Amino acid sequence: MVGSNDERALDERALDERPETSLLVVLTLAVLTFLFYFTFRPYEFSDNGIHYLESARRSTFANPGFYPPHLLHPPMIDMAWSLFSSIIPGCDLFCSAALYIGLWATIGIVATFLAARALLGSLPGALATAIGLGVAHGYWVYAGQPEVYVPTVGAMTSALALLLTAGPVLGTGRIVLAAIFWALACFFHLASVVLFIPFGILVLGRYGFGAWRKLLLLYVVAGGIVLTGFLGAYAWVGVRPLSPAGFLEWVLEITNRPLTDWGTTANLVSVGELARAAWSQVRALVLLPEMLTLPLPPPLDQAPIAVLVGSAIAATLLWNLVQLLRRADLAVPRATLLAMFALLFVFFIWWDTGVHKFFIPSSAPLVLLAAIALRDVASRFTDIGRRRLVGIVATVLAIMFLFNASSVLELTRSRGPGHAEAGVLARLGGEECRLWVDGTQMGPLMLYYDRQNVGFFTLLPRDFYLRAIGEAPASPPPFTGEPCAFVPIGWLTRANFEDVVRPYLPEGRWEDFIAYLLDARPTGDGSRITHHPLDIVRDEALTYALIDRGERVESEGIEAVTEAIERTARAELDAHWPASLHERWGPTLLAVPRTDVRVERDRRLIFGYGWGDIARRPVERADLRWFVQR
Repeated sequence: MVGSNDERALDERALDERPETSLLVVLTLAVLTFLFYFTFRPYEFSDNGIHYLESARRSTFANPGFYPPHLLHPPMIDMAWSLFSSIIPGCDLFCSAALYIGLWATIGIVATFLAARALLGSLPGALATAIGLGVAHGYWVYAGQPEVYVPTVGAMTSALALLLTAGPVLGTGRIVLAAIFWALACFFHLASVVLFIPFGILVLGRYGFGAWRKLLLLYVVAGGIVLTGFLGAYAWVGVRPLSPAGFLEWVLEITNRPLTDWGTTANLVSVGELARAAWSQVRALVLLPEMLTLPLPPPLDQAPIAVLVGSAIAATLLWNLVQLLRRADLAVPRATLLAMFALLFVFFIWWDTGVHKFFIPSSAPLVLLAAIALRDVASRFTDIGRRRLVGIVATVLAIMFLFNASSVLELTRSRGPGHAEAGVLARLGGEECRLWVDGTQMGPLMLYYDRQNVGFFTLLPRDFYLRAIGEAPASPPPFTGEPCAFVPIGWLTRANFEDVVRPYLPEGRWEDFIAYLLDARPTGDGSRITHHPLDIVRDEALTYALIDRGERVESEGIEAVTEAIERTARAELDAHWPASLHERWGPTLLAVPRTDVRVERDRRLIFGYGWGDIARRPVERADLRWFVQR
């Protein structure tokens, strides 16, 4: 591949100093891009985004909020808050986060433009490529969210553009700068370490195996920064005695959490999971507005866009692979981008196939591959054919913009259902009780309502599970020290236990979990038990349980409590929901407070995940047809 005509042409385009590639063009693109994202900045944030904001709000010098999978993201939000609030009057945490993410989103679009300009040799083609990524569903939605995926793309594409736009000689300064951006990508998302393969293909493919020293420099600088950063953060927080085993445990903690299927190789050999991953990649690019969906249960209601875009993705990958095997022009960039897409795509198939935000990073190389494929097709057309192709591309970009705007605009309407539900929980739970809730409600309770006595309910079944299998549980138990506990009744039902715990603990008993939750203990003679009392309270917005940790009662067994929970749950479901929903969605229906916030679109579609959507749509829209069909 080295020294081929296409690579020499790439070098010439990298050194091109014509006016349209000048600094003025890049600055204009950057300003317009930033204004675009700032105009569409959201009022509602995803639950993970809210947790990052809360982490920044609570950060201190001793505890900066390091989170190993996304190590520097919370501290950098905090740094942005300190910077922007000091230079912009009235710029609070939300304003600072919007500016910070908007800047990274802009960097990603400019880097994509520069990479496409080097690959295509066309200013209009480079602009179209940048716009294609900029209005892609996942990228556009998360360009306003304080999460990691857009900053990851910004850092990743910056490193890629620096290597692609290098001239015949790859200078040391450019290598170091590319390594810094790559290290930042790793600090935003640890999965970015897999980029050592495509970057190796790019450097050795363009400059020959004699460039191994330059590639080694790239690896050493980036790897050194990343390793130093992780070791420094581990030593800084001092969460456990410092040791190699402790370091690995700290870095990989999220992969070892019980009661989850994160990070399983079974996804890679499952046809169903592979199909879900493909659908997630489509959703990361474009979605039908609800008015255009088919009258079928999801995801079949999105079938037209799934088929069209899925086919286009497959055609793009196949075309570039065939051209690579034929040793057509741009062989090295094709190999680089195909490897980048494949590695990121496979990594997140392994991790979780159902959340489209994970497939935002793989969208960047995919868009560049599509641009190369369109350039190949255009080269076979006459001038009239090329003009028609330009019209088709412009139409597709306009359709993407209009379709994806429905999700973006939904986030500008209010702070969203999670905020409204948190308000109900704050009202019902009072000031004393710890509120055991889902993550969608936990973040808003802490950030907007300043309720710090909040627990993530999943911690309780996890602790119960660890005790049941004989592993070291949390000590003391998660509920220790709380004066009373507030729990939506849905989380206490047998159905929720069967869904959350049973797949991992076949011999587990729901009654034992309730006994654990109430801290049941045998009396001295073993004939009876004592436990904390549980009272069930019905409110017009939610039915919930209150557990008094300051009292203990004596009873013959836990069965009276479990019977009361089941009886109440059945009555509530029968009173408010069709019977067709009870078995599958009952726990969620009983755990989402009813509010007056109108929800036009599922958060599962907008954010890629959303546990409360099943309950919100019937409550807020009085439309049960979708659920009855499911």
